[in-house]
Amino acid sequence: MQNEWRMAVLATRKTRASILDAIKARRFYSTRDKNLALSFKCNGAQMGSKIAAGTLIVEIEATDADGETFSRIDLLKNGAVVRTWTPDTNHPLVSSTQSGIQGDYFYVTVYQTNTWEAISSPIFVTSGTPATTQPATRLDE
Repeated sequence: MQNEWRMAVLATRKTRASILDAIKARRFYSTRDKNLALSFKCNGAQMGSKIAAGTLIVEIEATDADGETFSRIDLLKNGAVVRTWTPDTNHPLVSSTQSGIQGDYFYVTVYQTNTWEAISSPIFVTSGTPATTQPATRLDE
């Protein structure tokens, strides 16, 4: 059985150690599109991070090297959609302000017009100081 889904890893370098570090830190997303790139941050912390409770600035960026269009972006909190965008572009960059309390988690699903999608790892909200933070990365680095 062939599976079209892929796991994209947000590693700082293309080394075994860096890739394993990124997987352990949950800095990855699933996608069917081999050249789709996704960035999902809360208060500057990349997907997979644990962040402090409070007001959260959510930033979502997606690109596709083939120029395929993104038709919808869903931001989910604790499994329920809390915000939807319909960007109709091949490089959406959207943001939102959300509130998070201890135990909340956020993740993103992006949809392309060809029905393909990508799903991010969650960002977990903790109380007080974040347990871990991840380095900020950009899609064009």
